[in-house]
Amino acid sequence: MVEKIKYNTTVIVPIRSGSKGIKNKNIKDFLGLSLFYWTIKKLYHLLKLGKISKIIVSSDSDWYLEMVRLRFYFMTEEELILSKRSDDLATSFSTTEEVCSNELYKYGIHTGVLGIVEVTSPLIPIDSLDMMLDSIDDCVDSSFIVYEDIGQFWKCTKPQFKWEAMYTDRKMRQQEDNSLYREVGAWAIKVDRFLKDKVRIVHPCKPVIIEKKYGLSINTIEEFNQAEILMKEYASQIYSECGLYK
Repeated sequence: MVEKIKYNTTVIVPIRSGSKGIKNKNIKDFLGLSLFYWTIKKLYHLLKLGKISKIIVSSDSDWYLEMVRLRFYFMTEEELILSKRSDDLATSFSTTEEVCSNELYKYGIHTGVLGIVEVTSPLIPIDSLDMMLDSIDDCVDSSFIVYEDIGQFWKCTKPQFKWEAMYTDRKMRQQEDNSLYREVGAWAIKVDRFLKDKVRIVHPCKPVIIEKKYGLSINTIEEFNQAEILMKEYASQIYSECGLYK
């Protein structure tokens, strides 16, 4: 049996300020703790298990970074890097790929695995994140979290608001072999491929499928409230290996 190569894994957590949909969304109180806490807590657990080498929290806000530092005061500077972005990467037009490339170059990271995890998807189970990061090997260059999303989908072209059906047979989308899958909140890729191609997903890739109830991504206040309800109900599954979640 060939032993699997173990890569050093760096996870970048972007928490930009100035959210348009929900003011200060990434630090908003979520069941008594800032929204960012729930994701970084899972990553900290994986770090302690040796699955992650370091966590970089990237933000344009000193205030945000200070809040992370105070909440995770027990982590060392080698484990948790609080990185202030330059002004040119602090706008709503800056892409996650640009931010992550900058962080990798900034800290001299050119090899290993890059994980990108968004705090706006707080319900992703810890074992699914573990599986995603562990999927990268000789044969797999990227992995990401998805959930199955079956339905009759429509496309809306703006600003004309032209609506177009994305199916020809209403029954077709109800068949299992025609299911669609939606990306949600977490990606992993070999660092050298990311720096070369500047994208989060490359081939060969291996998606990790989660249940739809864990795939909620928070963009509106309605989704925020729904996520709180789901976290109360499913926290034990989401943090299955972590013990108490506070």
